[in-house]
Amino acid sequence: MRAQEAFNLSNKAAGTYPYSVQGGRYMLSAHAAWAGGSLTLKQALPDGSTFFPLYLKPVAWGATAPASTASAADLATAISDEVTTTTVAANVGTLVSDGASPTQAHVTTLNSNWGTLKTAIDTWVTATNTFLTVGKAYMAAVAGFNVSGTEIVNADIASLVIPDYTAFAAAVGVLVADGASPTQAHVTTANAAWGILLTAINLLKTNLGTTSTDFTTFAALVPGGALQQIPNLAANGVGVAYLPPGLIELVFTSGSALYASLARIPLE
Repeated sequence: MRAQEAFNLSNKAAGTYPYSVQGGRYMLSAHAAWAGGSLTLKQALPDGSTFFPLYLKPVAWGATAPASTASAADLATAISDEVTTTTVAANVGTLVSDGASPTQAHVTTLNSNWGTLKTAIDTWVTATNTFLTVGKAYMAAVAGFNVSGTEIVNADIASLVIPDYTAFAAAVGVLVADGASPTQAHVTTANAAWGILLTAINLLKTNLGTTSTDFTTFAALVPGGALQQIPNLAANGVGVAYLPPGLIELVFTSGSALYASLARIPLE
């Protein structure tokens, strides 16, 4: 029976620390005065001189993996606050159908329903912006895990563009200012602005749904569930790795007082 294999670093400065391992399942634990640096576990490739980052399955990397609860709740709120555009769309359609003789009554109806929709959009935008703030912070906090789906979720979040209703609101205001004689030209302007706004609203709805699906899948993998590369570990914690036999390196950059242990876990 082989003796327990373990390698320890005590109060080390930044540097590269090579070891020859027997191979198997290992646990890596680390504590340091992190100063913008990182700790990377690398394996020697067949040429014996090129080293490549290994893949670890995190167990508990300190505060690097916060709970996704807040982000998920904020995303759910943003989705539940999605607006319904049917009424205003119908009002705009009615004015377009009026042709050369749009009526003040139809403008009044549109203006009233637009006011209701605008308030709902403001609530929706607030909820979406809250998720954007919290979601981006969460993704930044777990970036070191490089969990499967990280790039997808980051792209999803980047796709959440807030609709701008400024042009449509201004166009409705012009129609209201027309008083008893709204013009077809002003209706045409409002209809064009509505089309742009409606497209932006529907796109945000679609992208929120996609983000929700991808985020749920992603969050389930943090901090474990899939093999994850940690090329830029900058927090205290513990991780597990399956290492092949041969030469490996622990590379510590831009920090001090590193205490680390790489120990082989015996087979039961």
